[in-house]
Amino acid sequence: MKTEINDKICESIGLYLSNNNCVLIDLDLSRNLITDVGLTTIMTNLITSCSLMYLNLSSNSIRDKGLLKLVEFLNKPKCILAELSLSNNKINNEGIEIFAGFLAKNQSLKMLDLSKNEFTDHGFEPFAVEIVKNTCLSFLDISRNKDLNDEGSLVALVQSIAYNKSIQTLDLTGIRIRKPFLKSHFEHALVSNITLKFVNGKMPADIVHEMLKINIIIEQQVMPNYLPKAKFRKGDFNVKIIDPLNTSSLNMSGSDNNLFQPALKFVKYHDIRSCDFSSMGLQDQSMQLIADYLVKNPNMRSMILDGNEISDYGMHKLAGSLKKNKKLAHVSFKNCPQITDEGLKHLLEVISTDNSVLFSI
Repeated sequence: MKTEINDKICESIGLYLSNNNCVLIDLDLSRNLITDVGLTTIMTNLITSCSLMYLNLSSNSIRDKGLLKLVEFLNKPKCILAELSLSNNKINNEGIEIFAGFLAKNQSLKMLDLSKNEFTDHGFEPFAVEIVKNTCLSFLDISRNKDLNDEGSLVALVQSIAYNKSIQTLDLTGIRIRKPFLKSHFEHALVSNITLKFVNGKMPADIVHEMLKINIIIEQQVMPNYLPKAKFRKGDFNVKIIDPLNTSSLNMSGSDNNLFQPALKFVKYHDIRSCDFSSMGLQDQSMQLIADYLVKNPNMRSMILDGNEISDYGMHKLAGSLKKNKKLAHVSFKNCPQITDEGLKHLLEVISTDNSVLFSI
């Protein structure tokens, strides 16, 4: 409900908030007449608060300078604010650049609504660049900012999202998103990102949606098989051959074949040291993807490919990647009946001439 709280009334609110006995969890000041002056007053008195979790400042007249104190509040070590709405204010280019100062340091904010403000590409780009440094935002709403476009700051945004590890939902409703941007920039960013799952807004169908679905599959069906610290069951494979620094493993043994590509994307993202892809129905096409990964010399130390449908052609692709790979120490392909002596010959030739690391097959 609109209460017409203005900057003068904010002084009284500030006095109340400065009380050390005040335990405030949820503060809704939306649909009022608060400007930068009132926001500065409120945040100055909230700076000692360690209880506020939800702050709604939508539909006010905040522009720029007042955000300095808000950033100071967000950057304090004991801040636990989880949700913040600044929707439908008058935040300008200077304001959004100031506000970017919280992104690298804050460890609590999960949901941020910046929809329907007055900043343009020029102001939003520095904010977009800083998003790569943020580690906790899961929901970001920049919808209905009509002066943002897909040839300007949105390019910087998706470049940051490529390496951001927390944002799961991005709201771009009301912003013009065209096919060239999606193909040239957004798809490229999603190759490296496994956390973004939902993008709201009107976009050409089926360009990024399939890649977003892969990220959902990763969370639901791949991550449960991930061990950040390797824990091997007796008999899995010879633990002695694993690098002592091994800290991660992924066991997809017996999983559906359609989980292979999401699993491989997850492996690349986490630079996993040991993988079990046994009995997944992998064929030579999958071996090509594995070879393309191994040729980049990742930190993979062990890979199990037992019980798959790999042929001599797949072995040829694997052997070719091992000419440049200097880290894989163990590979297993037991019970792969389509592999013949010809396929093994390709591998043995590489081991004898180009690869001195692989010592367990």
